Amino acid sequence: MNRAKYNRYFKFAVVRNPWDRLYSTFRYAERDVQRYKSSPLEWITHFPDFESFVMQGMTEEIASRHYFIGCQVNYLRLPSGEVDPDITIGKLEMLQEFLSSLTPLLPRLTEVGVRNASPGRQPLHEVYSVEMIIKVRQLFAPDIHEFGYVFPNSEHNKL
Repeated sequence: MNRAKYNRYFKFAVVRNPWDRLYSTFRYAERDVQRYKSSPLEWITHFPDFESFVMQGMTEEIASRHYFIGCQVNYLRLPSGEVDPDITIGKLEMLQEFLSSLTPLLPRLTEVGVRNASPGRQPLHEVYSVEMIIKVRQLFAPDIHEFGYVFPNSEHNKL
């Protein structure tokens, strides 16, 4: 698409907390592979638990390039490397508020329900060790910096 046409569009993106996104991806992969044997997330199921997946499976290359779990900011960059200032960015954690703020621009936008919610999901502070928190903070530093994310437990943010 040429630049003039691109500039005429209203653009928005929804990003997600990297710690929550990684845990969700691990849990989703378990279900996805049961349904689709050739799932591109199949490699994740080779790790016996979430901690192994984060500590041994997640690498800088995966965090920077993997289409499904790589840094989200990479999808919002212009060829110059800067985040496109014309993209309005919202957070999944505050999705309804974000969508409500877009209603004047997109009047057909309505409430969004929850789909694919993981049953039996534990709170993040129960599934992440200090070492895991630090590793995700390092791997997803571009997202954390660009979108202002912190681990959702204030005592761990002082690390």
